[in-house]
Amino acid sequence: MFVLSFKHMRALLLSTLLISEFITPAAMGQESAPLQQLPTLSEVGNPPKAAPDDGLGKLPASAATTPSSRECKPEVGSATGSGGTVQDRFANVPPIQPFPRMGYFGITPTSPGYYSLVDVLEGRYREEPPKHPHPRFGLFPFSFFDVNWKFLDDPNNTDTDYADVLKRQRFCDDLCMITTGGEVRARFNYEANSRLLNVGPDAGRDNTYDLYRTRIYADLYVTQYFRMFAEFFAAFAPNYTLPPIPPDRDVADFLNLFIDAQVGTVQESPVWFRLGRQELLYGSQRLISPLEWVNTRRTFQGGKLFWLKDKNSFDLFCVQPVLQDHERFNSVDNNVLFTGAWYTHRPRAGSFIDAYYLFLDDTNPFFEGGNGVRGGKSVHTVGGRWCGDKDNWLWDFEAMVQFGEYVNQGLFANAFTAAFGYHFKDCDMTPIIWLSFDHASGTPNPGEGSLNQTFSQLYPFGHYYLGFIDIVGRRNINDISAYLTFWPDKWILAQVQCHNFWLDSPRDALYNAAGLPIRQDKTGVAGNYVGTELDFLVNFHLDNHNDLLISYSYMFAGRFIIETASTPGGRDNPQALYCQYTYRW
Repeated sequence: MFVLSFKHMRALLLSTLLISEFITPAAMGQESAPLQQLPTLSEVGNPPKAAPDDGLGKLPASAATTPSSRECKPEVGSATGSGGTVQDRFANVPPIQPFPRMGYFGITPTSPGYYSLVDVLEGRYREEPPKHPHPRFGLFPFSFFDVNWKFLDDPNNTDTDYADVLKRQRFCDDLCMITTGGEVRARFNYEANSRLLNVGPDAGRDNTYDLYRTRIYADLYVTQYFRMFAEFFAAFAPNYTLPPIPPDRDVADFLNLFIDAQVGTVQESPVWFRLGRQELLYGSQRLISPLEWVNTRRTFQGGKLFWLKDKNSFDLFCVQPVLQDHERFNSVDNNVLFTGAWYTHRPRAGSFIDAYYLFLDDTNPFFEGGNGVRGGKSVHTVGGRWCGDKDNWLWDFEAMVQFGEYVNQGLFANAFTAAFGYHFKDCDMTPIIWLSFDHASGTPNPGEGSLNQTFSQLYPFGHYYLGFIDIVGRRNINDISAYLTFWPDKWILAQVQCHNFWLDSPRDALYNAAGLPIRQDKTGVAGNYVGTELDFLVNFHLDNHNDLLISYSYMFAGRFIIETASTPGGRDNPQALYCQYTYRW
């Protein structure tokens, strides 16, 4: 992990300020225009209409500033406010990646009503959702560096909040802009037949534990061409029955610590290069995700080149995964290299078409090939996705093919999802129903022959897709599922999921949410029926900052779980209860 001393940071800042005064916009492929000074947050007025998002509520559009007499050479976008058309150096930054719809996506209400518990208590009936860009949900599936606070620049905005003073503040004679914020989260967890453990003294035991975490970030722009983003976090698991797993705790570390630089333009849109520690999030998150559910989240270290324009975006990245270590600062896994190219086309609002190529080279001797030989793997993944909605119908299709080497065997595997949904938007509580089939291939005869066919799930958000108990991962699995999502009121989200799990190959293992094998019958006698899981979730949006999330899950254990158990407790039906409180600012 790279670390900059205060001396180096000061020299870098002063150098960038000096360069920004002499570089002309034409040198960056842009025409020059005057820059006007922004008002303070106390000078803002009435709000414009917010732009719709992609299923998480409404995200605000960037707006304008009041004019001033000072002019500077660099330019960016323009907008219109009460003072007329003005120029704003920071109007088009940060480069917000449109949040892609996750699988089995919901469509949050936007009609008039009460959008939080505080709205109900204060009798604040809203004609439209608040502009606050944080999701009205206890989980935060995207990254803080992609949150859009640009609506605060509008001098006519009246949708204000006490934490606005921390966002998009200009200084250094309007050459710099800083945004700060963060999150505090606490969760109580109870799990019966926890983790489906099958060996050792903890096999079949129940588990009760607490998880706490804090995230604090600072987002600094030095002109519109250079960005520094740092996000610190601390994660704790002070009370537990079973020993915590690595993602449960990390006393003090950086989740994100990177620099962005605008390195050119393509089709009049900037190309950015990001270097350092960074979260990655793409498409449905079935392959690449920050993994919001765990206490520490997932992050990488390396470089990324990205470009975004209207309906299209393209990313190239080369990174290494960061390993959690609760006793010292985290470092990367030097035996793993993860690279990829990801293209997204958005033909219209809410529709996403993805095409991607990913390569994972892991030389750690953690994997078992033919005849019990252990070694590394090289996995190429080629895939595509199409999701969207029209006339109340919803769809989500994704297919992936993998090839490469697995220890001393060849690798050829596949996975796909086919899901249809319907949005009853004219009914009470605007329910959404999804039916889905999810498949990830397994190996018919593990350890034999020259070919491994078990799908490698890479770095997914498995908790969202394959049940909340987290004992089923996206490897060697078939899942027929149904989802019902509805809103008893606009500040209450409720969801019921039903998953029916079968192993793709009865002789291959059952893999958990981390992709690790937890149960296996190499004879295949235990069959392939894992079980049926029911998940119940309700989220109470208290106000712009506070959410309460409660979920309960119960699995009716199938023949495979019962017959592979080594203890009486290991045959029990798995259960999970989670109660989580979140505060964000």
